[in-house]
Amino acid sequence: MRIAVVGVGGVGGYFGALLQRAGHHVAYLARGAHLAAMREHGLRVESVAADPFSVDVRAVDRADGVGPVDFVLFTVKAYDTAAASALLPPLLGGNTAVLTLQNGVDNVDVLANSVGRDHVLGGAAYIFSSIAAPGVIRHTGGPRRIVFGELDGRRTARAEVILGAFQDTGAPVELIDNIMVEMWEKYIFIAAQGGMTALTRLTVGEIREIPETFALYLDAAEEVAAVGRASGVTIPDGQRE
Repeated sequence: MRIAVVGVGGVGGYFGALLQRAGHHVAYLARGAHLAAMREHGLRVESVAADPFSVDVRAVDRADGVGPVDFVLFTVKAYDTAAASALLPPLLGGNTAVLTLQNGVDNVDVLANSVGRDHVLGGAAYIFSSIAAPGVIRHTGGPRRIVFGELDGRRTARAEVILGAFQDTGAPVELIDNIMVEMWEKYIFIAAQGGMTALTRLTVGEIREIPETFALYLDAAEEVAAVGRASGVTIPDGQRE
């Protein structure tokens, strides 16, 4: 497959390198020192799950010379979504998928407004990884699992092809028909955990051990879930322990 990674950070760099190592043709859109290092030395992946490896990469700062691809792995930070989506048109053919693995729930709408909703697939990545140094991605934990799907729940031919590409990497991957529920559930977890750990300066374990803080944690999660349900997403009711 022809793949473009837009946002070569902990998620895009890691999975892009796995896809390339599995035999797919991958172009990487990056910038700054990371781009320069990739051009000179390739992209190196260090992982708690496997031996380190490196791939020689096609790293660019513009998509003009790449041409249409089968799918775009879109993994920039949420605050860069609007700006980065402006880079996408040269990568798009009639059936090109733009798969977002970003945290948050509104990036799909930003992308849809930019390139058209028919191009966009939603997804979630469960991994702890980051840029350890320019040209180096370090995976430090998490199951490396990807869950994705078409926004309307259809099981399309292009989604099946993307599923097969990720299966080639050996990383756990699942194609589902309710991706917005999955994305909202991850967002609920991030919002509650991030908010409470920042507010209390406690670990998650400590928050769970104290009845008052754990109750507040669950309240925060339920408030975010209520927003999702009000937005039309069928988020299941949570059960308090």
